[in-house]
Amino acid sequence: MLGVPVEFSTRDERDNDEVKELRAYRTYHQPFGAWSDDTSLMLGLIDAFNKGFSMDKLAENFVSYYKNGKFTSNGEMFDIGISTRNAIEKIIQGVEPVKCGGNSEEDNGNGSLMRILPFAYLENKYNEEQIVKLVENVSSITHTHNRSKLACIIYIELASQLIQGKEKLEAYEETIEFISKNCSEFYFNEFINFKNILNKNIINFRREEIKSTGYVVDTLEAVLWLFLNKNSYEEMVLGAVNLGGDTDTIAAIVGGIGGIYYGFNTIPNRWVQNVERKSEIKEMIKVFLKIISD
Repeated sequence: MLGVPVEFSTRDERDNDEVKELRAYRTYHQPFGAWSDDTSLMLGLIDAFNKGFSMDKLAENFVSYYKNGKFTSNGEMFDIGISTRNAIEKIIQGVEPVKCGGNSEEDNGNGSLMRILPFAYLENKYNEEQIVKLVENVSSITHTHNRSKLACIIYIELASQLIQGKEKLEAYEETIEFISKNCSEFYFNEFINFKNILNKNIINFRREEIKSTGYVVDTLEAVLWLFLNKNSYEEMVLGAVNLGGDTDTIAAIVGGIGGIYYGFNTIPNRWVQNVERKSEIKEMIKVFLKIISD
């Protein structure tokens, strides 16, 4: 929401015109409180769980988003990644959902990472191995490459640690240990691409070393850098937006773990009150939380 009006702006533009509050229009000409594909596709995932999860139901929701604007803030799909678009076109053609995602080096955008957070809340329903498999499958509907799947696993494990009440650094270190222990067999060749994360160097990066592109590794590095170096939810998401580049997605992803760590009540009320269709979102989340707690 915060990043939608300034998506694709450069860092120099943001440095000269820092975002400090909600804006409207500009990049997509959307009003205050509008969200982009990040939120829409996550809502599609939550809705699939609320109605008895299956990959077919998730695929159906993604097609409804693409063709009919379902799960959007105003009934209009105005933003979608290339890999996600290509995958949904394959779904429409009848390809099995888990086989629709791109699997080349060029298909490692952040389109699955941005919507994956709900899986962090499923530890009461599934064991770790089952959750990892679900994450892999749900990533694969649009992003099948191991790099994208590993990024999702790292993020979900960190979020899960935070839900358990861990402090930032402890949660981060537990995540690295989990990845080393549980992902070496299938993902070892990808570890080199996540070296700044797995060796904790990302903590001490300077802002100019952070890349705010749509590439999944750049996105995850930016998210972790913001999370570990900012001191409030507001600082994190505004910091993300003011990196420029893929402003909506990086803000959404860091906002997810920032919200877990600092709590919903730390999100500025002036932002919450501007969210479009917030009563519908609240009801959807209420159903989701009931399902996962039963």
